[in-house]
Amino acid sequence: MNFKKKKILVIAGSDPSGGAGIELAIKIYQKLGAYTLNVITAITAQNSMGVKDFIFVDRDIFLKQLKSISEDFDFDMIKIGIIGDKLLIDTFISWYFKLKKKVPIIIDTVLKSTSNKNFFDNDLLWNSYKKLLSISTIITPNLQEAKLLTQKENIEDIIKQFREIGVENGVITGGDIVSDLAKDYLFSTDKIEDISIKKILLDNEIHGTGCFFSNILGFYYIDNRDIFISSKMAKKMITLYIQKNIIKLGNGYYYFDI
Repeated sequence: MNFKKKKILVIAGSDPSGGAGIELAIKIYQKLGAYTLNVITAITAQNSMGVKDFIFVDRDIFLKQLKSISEDFDFDMIKIGIIGDKLLIDTFISWYFKLKKKVPIIIDTVLKSTSNKNFFDNDLLWNSYKKLLSISTIITPNLQEAKLLTQKENIEDIIKQFREIGVENGVITGGDIVSDLAKDYLFSTDKIEDISIKKILLDNEIHGTGCFFSNILGFYYIDNRDIFISSKMAKKMITLYIQKNIIKLGNGYYYFDI
């Protein structure tokens, strides 16, 4: 028996098509030899052509999920996806501060789907999220999400705003921007690095790229605790998967074949 298997608490939405959220995280971590503990924040109605609708789970059942896991299991990392509801954010923060063992928190700020469905309440966006982001270890918003959160346009201003609320590490991804480059910006408390690479051009979008990258990044970070090494390793893996491991399942976006 392997009692040293990494255990990762995934807090995210459920994607019935299996291309993102809890379902994709489970597949990725199983592939990497880790075990996932899973807390659902939202139930979605979606397929390869986009998100049709969603609902956030009730605050009480969300808290009961968190408590049931933490009363029984230790875990090495927390990975957060969709959580764009003030009650859920506040509940998570309160629960986390009561944990005896603090672990890295990787936050993929899922605010919009690839099909442009909003996963947040506009009136609560920044005030709610900044409390959550301030206790993060790494955040991985795409550029559109980073602009939404900070209400800034310039990458330096965006990163400055994140730093001012206490974010220590992050990768702002830009693979969905119309460009020949997959423009990603990696930052820590005192450094910004452009890790852009030439984009692999396809005839359609890939479902779950942000989710894939964030999960892989967190997995590597557990071992080396270096945002720069972990990010570059994650970027290399997602590039290889886009080159060799994507499939067309439905009538819409490509999926990762894991």
